[in-house]
Amino acid sequence: MNEEAIIEKIISEAKQEAESIINEAKQEAEKGVAENLKSLNDYKEKRIEEAREEATQIKENEISVAELQARNMILEEKQKQIRLIKQKIEEKLLNLEGEEYITFVKTTIKNANFEKGSEIILPEKQKQQVIKALNGEFKISDETRAFESGFIVKKENVEYNYVLDTILDLEKEKVDKILADILFG
Repeated sequence: MNEEAIIEKIISEAKQEAESIINEAKQEAEKGVAENLKSLNDYKEKRIEEAREEATQIKENEISVAELQARNMILEEKQKQIRLIKQKIEEKLLNLEGEEYITFVKTTIKNANFEKGSEIILPEKQKQQVIKALNGEFKISDETRAFESGFIVKKENVEYNYVLDTILDLEKEKVDKILADILFG
């Protein structure tokens, strides 16, 4: 072999070796890029899924808050309606006069089965009309008290309170429940 053929062979082998190294480097680079691309895609998909879950949670929270606010507004309006109706009922009861008041006193006394020795304490403004209406059926006390409507039955040292604003205060929760059942039941 001559010198030129040897040089030619060395150059040819060097070119093949260089091409092989370049091809191997390209394959390694493509493999690295593919791995990095897959890793980036996996990361992107994970972040998208986390964002979706977070958005869903935020949406559910906002819906829950809105539902709670709506429920509270409805409840507040119902309570307002109950207060208004109860106020009208209280006004009507506390301002009983004439036959309505007499009927209330007679019916309550008869339903309670008070003994004949009991005496009735009345407010001053309604005392005379009750005395006439009861026509001596029950003893009316000379004592009067400062209340708007109703009466007190006294038997010796025990008093039974039928003053309407006191009864309404004592029965507040029952009245509220009855009104709520009637209005919204």
